[in-house]
Amino acid sequence: MEGTFAGTPFAMRLRYTRTWVHTDEHGPRQSGITSLPPALSFMIVSMWLNLAKIDVELLESVRANPDLIGAIFFDDGQAPVGFHHEADMFGDDYRTLDAVAQGRAEAEHESAQWRECYPWLAAATGETGENDVEGYEFDYGPAFVLDPGQVTAIAQGLMGEGWGFGVARRDAADGAYEGFEDLGPFYAAAAREGKAIVGGVS
Repeated sequence: MEGTFAGTPFAMRLRYTRTWVHTDEHGPRQSGITSLPPALSFMIVSMWLNLAKIDVELLESVRANPDLIGAIFFDDGQAPVGFHHEADMFGDDYRTLDAVAQGRAEAEHESAQWRECYPWLAAATGETGENDVEGYEFDYGPAFVLDPGQVTAIAQGLMGEGWGFGVARRDAADGAYEGFEDLGPFYAAAAREGKAIVGGVS
């Protein structure tokens, strides 16, 4: 995308979980950094991590027909068979999650590369690219799916990396899991229930 704002030319490309803005004065910049020209501050957009627990049968259907992912997350009609209610959902501001993980990596490992420092968190958020689904794109890259075995391994890995937050048990009446501290409990619940997970960043 290209255009002009307040007399400043810009160009932007969106791919996976990066938003880049390019100007003649500043060159390419990720939108999450603070050195963007003030006139382009409006270009910093929201990024939302969406995850859903699904039954194994629905996992196979999603792999065969990726369009079902849209019905899980975005359609107001009847949910697909194998996806039950709001308590099967997780959501978080991805840019907040990224900032928390990066800050911890810098404090603990003197590195901003949190995906390398915390590979289980990277797997939990679809950052590895190893489980991408061909045929369905969120705003910031492809959807990803994890089978129940992978979900269990990630739940344990998140605890080992210190992202478990007590893996609190929640009642379905509590509604959707939301916010960074619910990520560990969400994966722990999915592992207990023998569920798969589908997700992506919109």
